[in-house]
Amino acid sequence: MAMQLNPPPGWQPDPSWPPPPPGRQLWVDGIVSYSHIYRLAVATGQTGTAARLMPLSVDRLIVAGLVILYQTWPSQQWLGWLGVVPDVAATLFANVESGISHGWLAARVDE
Repeated sequence: MAMQLNPPPGWQPDPSWPPPPPGRQLWVDGIVSYSHIYRLAVATGQTGTAARLMPLSVDRLIVAGLVILYQTWPSQQWLGWLGVVPDVAATLFANVESGISHGWLAARVDE
């Protein structure tokens, strides 16, 4: 039985935001993102547990920032962007670095 999460009283989602992607796509994106950041961590000298946990720290900060964006007052949303923007940049950098060895087109398509 799935747990039902209820939003705080009076909270309404921002109608300008697009709906989240389907669950299967989230899993695929997460696995690909994890592998890119893991390979980048190994390539820069991280070993073992540190390399395996690096992708989780980046992706979890993105999730935490998005939760803050969705659930805070508009005057406090800058805190959410503070978590989302640098970590999305790190993820895109890892994607480009993962594909750049195969040429610029592969780096662009790999995103």
